[in-house]
Amino acid sequence: MDGQSAASPSPQRRFLADAGRYAPITLARAGASLVGIIVFSRVFTAAAFGQYSLVTAAIGVLVPLLGEWIAQPVGRYFNEYKPGPDAEAFQDAVAHLASRMGTLAVLVAGVGALLVWAWSGEAWPLSLLLGGGAVVVVQSVSVLVSPILPARFLTTAYRNYTVATGVGGLALGLLLVMVLGRQVAWLAWGTAGMGALLLPYLLRQAQVRLVVPWSRVGQAAKQIQRRFWIYGAPMTIWYLLGHVLYSGDRYVIQAFWGAAAVGVYSINYNLVNRGIGLVTVPLATASWPILMRQWADGEHRAARTTLAHMTETYALVGVALVGLVAAVGQPVTRLLLGAAFQSGFVILAPVLGGLVLRAGANLGAKSLEFHEKTRWMVWDSAAAATINLGLNLWWVPRYGFVAAAWAALAAFGVYALLIWWQARRLLPWDLPTRLLALILPAALLGWLAAHGMESLPAIAASPWLQTAAGTAAFGGLYAVGMLAWRRVPGRPT
Repeated sequence: MDGQSAASPSPQRRFLADAGRYAPITLARAGASLVGIIVFSRVFTAAAFGQYSLVTAAIGVLVPLLGEWIAQPVGRYFNEYKPGPDAEAFQDAVAHLASRMGTLAVLVAGVGALLVWAWSGEAWPLSLLLGGGAVVVVQSVSVLVSPILPARFLTTAYRNYTVATGVGGLALGLLLVMVLGRQVAWLAWGTAGMGALLLPYLLRQAQVRLVVPWSRVGQAAKQIQRRFWIYGAPMTIWYLLGHVLYSGDRYVIQAFWGAAAVGVYSINYNLVNRGIGLVTVPLATASWPILMRQWADGEHRAARTTLAHMTETYALVGVALVGLVAAVGQPVTRLLLGAAFQSGFVILAPVLGGLVLRAGANLGAKSLEFHEKTRWMVWDSAAAATINLGLNLWWVPRYGFVAAAWAALAAFGVYALLIWWQARRLLPWDLPTRLLALILPAALLGWLAAHGMESLPAIAASPWLQTAAGTAAFGGLYAVGMLAWRRVPGRPT
């Protein structure tokens, strides 16, 4: 049975409650990822992990092409069709598309892996390329179906599936490495294997039954699929451009500095990406169904208020994470990473700052999605991707992988600014300016205090003491900013 309706008297409380239910997902996956990063940096060479990172970047391009363009309208339109007379046709449309995209993924991934292997002169391990192809096949189906679970407010099922695929995939990959040898390809096969094992559970919870790919599609289902295409096709380009922003810099680094530099950059990038995921994943997953239900019910003013509250919550935690990483990033990398990867600490703060801006802009982009202005989002991503690529080609040859982090921060900043400007003409995206005016100075003072503490002779000798002292100094001053915010007259509640 579906969960209770999102149209509650207090959507902000529902949002925070649902975010709390989704939080264990990211905590579990972040914990597993942290264990993986610690192991990877000691088991694999930087060059080997660099090759794995380039394969995962390619997966990030192929999966949106095959499945993401359907995933977005599936979540967007679910509440319009179920419950309703076309609920069965909606499920039928999803089932046929999932079956066909999965079949197409087998062909694309298999042929693509063989072509890359032959083109590289066997420099790339075929087992790694085929493992990446298997991930593409599984994820092209699962990414298409999984939005149904949060749309139905099945928080427990969504949590179980997401945690099991993330944690289980990593655990299986590490088990294969220990049993079968230190080949980075086993990480990809572990992800693919766990995804395949859990796919039946996902399909059962979503009430989607795969069909023969070439079976006949009913007229009502065709109409729904056509609507999917009109809405989702621009979103596909948006996701592709987003992945260029997220991972295109790896290929620039590879071209000028080699796979080892890619490995150092990627493992540090993953470290902070999981950190910001602690905020973005539960908040984004909880916000989507609530906002869409409010919009579908014609509660446009309530949707604007809810979006403003969500942005405020996100900003409060996002700024804290960026400031904390800037304060203690260097001693933390000394504790967590192998010697070959520690030099990448210089990218942590700018990368995380860019990811915070991107995730915040995705909240503001709900305004464009409400009005089905997805083409605007494509142009925004194209502008940001162009800036990112240009800055990478300009800076990376001169300054190395640290330049890629600052290029990403600049590009994500442009993207957020464009989203905010466009939303003003639709459903305005209200930024928490008074909150930012208090917590940004508090974060800056906390960063300065943390570095002062970490440089004391009695503390500088131990990364454990540096991390503890820096965290305490930053946390104390940031808490002062938060308390000052709570005392602001007329603060939203």
